[in-house]
Order: sequence, then structure tokens, then C-alpha cells
Amino acid sequence: MVRLFLFVFICLTFNSLRAQTLRSPNGLLRLQIETAPALSWQLFLRDKPLTLSAPLNITIEGVGTLGNNPTLIKTDSSSVRRTVTPDVRQKSAVIAESYNELILRCQGDWGVIFRAYNEGVAYRFFTELKTGEVRVTGETCTFRPADCKTVYFPEEESFYSHNERIFLPLAPAEIHENRLASLPLLVEMESGVKVLVTETDLQDYPGLWMHGSKGKNGNLIGTLPYYPQNDGAHEQPRYSTRGQRLLFGQNKRYAQLPLALVLSGGTRYGLARQSNALVAGRTQPTKKYGLDSPG
Repeated sequence: MVRLFLFVFICLTFNSLRAQTLRSPNGLLRLQIETAPALSWQLFLRDKPLTLSAPLNITIEGVGTLGNNPTLIKTDSSSVRRTVTPDVRQKSAVIAESYNELILRCQGDWGVIFRAYNEGVAYRFFTELKTGEVRVTGETCTFRPADCKTVYFPEEESFYSHNERIFLPLAPAEIHENRLASLPLLVEMESGVKVLVTETDLQDYPGLWMHGSKGKNGNLIGTLPYYPQNDGAHEQPRYSTRGQRLLFGQNKRYAQLPLALVLSGGTRYGLARQSNALVAGRTQPTKKYGLDSPG
């Protein structure tokens, strides 16, 4: 009996380490996080899947890929209820902020912060390396809608863009791996739920772009701009990135990547209103440059 109890206890402990759950304050959104065999996430609304399981990882020069077969050593959970005063006012001078947070700390001095808001979910990688600088050479970010109907796709011709694009309403079968879009990007589900994919708080890091998948199934795969093959000032970096170096800034041993956001709502108009406030309230304090304030 003692051996059976120990076996069951060990199995339950192992399962709790590999699977983590985070809910929004109102309980409607549920983020399911797996750490074995690799780091992945899946989002549910009212316990029905909005997305399919998708991988998350980053690759750091001289360190390796963080997220493949990670060893979880500690989890920290907290709930935050506060007000935020953005540098640029939205519809009000202050924004009410409410979310539940889960921090996964992994062997190798790195981790991931997950947050669940009533409006959506967010995540960001961080490092606490003992020596050297952080040079990110790759990132895996995939959005896999469970029942995609339409993608409002701000299609780009290349990474050289002013990001003033028309959001093309495309069926999943129309989006192949060579079609590129900037963010934000809106996905409409068969159920009528709208999901916005975007990011905020970029510091010394390039913006995320997305392209379709070979299966033409609505899956969207993150990609990042590269240096052009030649360092000519007027060369336009095209979408083809073979043989080029990633365009990333360097940071000290402690680094936080941008906050990636997946927002859900009933209509795209209501989603736009709530996403403005959510993005505005999740950035670090604005730096001042020269005579301009904010920078």
C-alpha cells in the first residue's frame, strides 16, 4: 500500500509539473500550458478551445533553444488589481488593470511570464543569465485557431513597410507560407468569436510578423526581420531571409522580450476598443529623448 501511494503521488506530482493552468479573473478564459516534451500553450473560452496547442521557444546565441524539453524548477502565481496611468491618454486618464499571473522558472536561468486578463492572455520570455549578453537568434511563436473562419490579414510585400495596410478578409485556404502580414492581425472563428493577435513593449527587439502555413489551415507562424544580405543603406529587406543574420538588439544578462497578446471578444469593434487600453497599459515607462516627451 505504501509503494502504491508513493507511485500515485509521484505520478500526480509529475503531471502537475508538466501541465499548468491559468484562468482570467472572471473565469471565462483558461490558458493551458504544457512543459513536456516542449513548452506549448492552448487557449479556451468557456472551456471550449479557441486555439490548438502551439509551441513556444526562443534561441539564444551560445545558450541554445529555451523551451525544448525544459526543466521546470519553480512556479509563482499572483493576482493583480490596480490602475495604470499611460503616457498617452486613452479614453480615460487611468486604465483599470486586472489579471492573474503565472511565472514559470526553468533550469538554465530563464523563464516565461503568462498573464490572463478578462480580455485576453499574454506571455513573455525573460532571462537571468549569470554572465554575458543576451543575443536572441530565433523565436518560435505560432497561432493555431481551433475553428478559423476568416483571417483579416494586413498583407505586406516585404519587411520594408510603413505598416499601413488593408486588412484583407481571407479564408484559411488562401493563406499559404509565402503570404506575410504585420501585426495586429484579426481572426474570426466559426463560432463568431474574434481573436486579435498583437504585441507590445518592444525594447531593443524587432516587431513580430506572421505568415501562413503549408497546410493552408489557418495556422499563423511568427517570423522576424533579418539584416539585408548587403549593408547598403537603400536595400529593402525582402521576405526571403535565407543566408541572412537576424536583426536583434543586444541586452545585458537580464532581458525581457516583448509582451505577446492574444485578445478575444464578441465583435471586432468592441475588441478594438478594449485592445487599445490593454496594449497601452502593458508597456514600460516611456523614455525621454531630447526635447520630446514622451519619446
